[in-house]
Order: sequence, then C-alpha cells, then structure tokens
Amino acid sequence: MDPFAEHLYRRLAEGLLLAERPRLQDAYVLSLYVDFDDGPHRMKLWLYYNTPAHLSEAISQGEEPGEARWYFALWEPEFITAVGLSPQECEGMADPESHRLLARWLRRRGLYRSQKELAALARNPEGYDAWESAAREALLHLVTDVARRLQESGVILARFGRAVPLLVHQWEYDQWCLDATREVNPPGLIAEFERWWWHEWCR
Repeated sequence: MDPFAEHLYRRLAEGLLLAERPRLQDAYVLSLYVDFDDGPHRMKLWLYYNTPAHLSEAISQGEEPGEARWYFALWEPEFITAVGLSPQECEGMADPESHRLLARWLRRRGLYRSQKELAALARNPEGYDAWESAAREALLHLVTDVARRLQESGVILARFGRAVPLLVHQWEYDQWCLDATREVNPPGLIAEFERWWWHEWCR
C-alpha cells in the first residue's frame, strides 16, 4: 500500500483499538469525517461515534430522531482519534508525519502546491478551484480505500466484537458520502442509514 495510505490506516486502526472512551464499546455507528477546512494540503481525518445512550439524550432534548441517530454533529462529544493534527490543534496527537507524507503523495500526482504557489493561486479563483477540486477528488478516493480497509481487515470487528457501520463524509452528507459509505461497508449493513439519507437529502 502507498506509504501515506498505510500511515492513515495505521493511525486510525491504532486509535480505534486503543481509545479509552467510557461508552465507546456501546457504539452503534462510526464515522470518518474528512476535514478540508485548511485546504487539501492540510487534510485531517476525525473518527467519531455514537451510542444509544447519547442518542436517547439528544432525542429527549428535542432533536429529530433520524438526524440525532445519523448526523455526526449530534453524536458523542468526544472523537475517538484524529489524523493530521498540528501541535497547535492537539499537542498530544500531533502528526507531523502525516503532513510530510501527504505532501509527497500530492507531489507524485502533480497536485502539490507550495505556500508561494497557493498564494498565487488565491489571486486566480478559477485556477485555485480547479486545483482544489482535483486534489480533493484524489484524496477522497484514497480515504474511501482506507476506510474500506478498516472494515475488511477486521479492525472494527476486533474492537467491538460485532459489525458496526462506518460512515464516510465531509461536513455535508452529499452524494459522495452515500456512494463512499456503500463502498466501505458490507452489503446490508447501512440499509437504515440509506433510507434516512434518501429521505433527508433528496426530499
């Protein structure tokens, strides 16, 4: 496997297996949030979860049941682990190796841009958008492969002793989210999520 993909997988797998969260073992769903807030060259991954207990709390506080069940922003407040954080964001989970490997990964695909080049691109909105779209698309494909490996390798099964669906998404649960989540999970495991997605995002 590509060194960057291997790094992402190892960090996520180790974080999931070693995480100490009081209610994590009760999780009915996991989600891998792909964060491009700082641009593709600083992509971060966050692994979230939710539990029946927190779901009941959210519903009792007035949240719509389907959204409380499936939308990660309403889940347990602590993430499981993250990849690509800087020391300023979380010193204990700082991941400079991710930044180095991501830069090399982008460079091999002709998608790396230095800070000077990014500053120049910022003055050319069409050029910046074209680069950002290409880099995002390539990275989203990579993340889907890594997430699928988390399921297929048995890491999730080993952590929970049962099948647990893994959603893959950006902030919005768009069509890519549905397609990637289908690709990542065994057939039938996300049927309930799919029904909610079609009702919520296609009405």
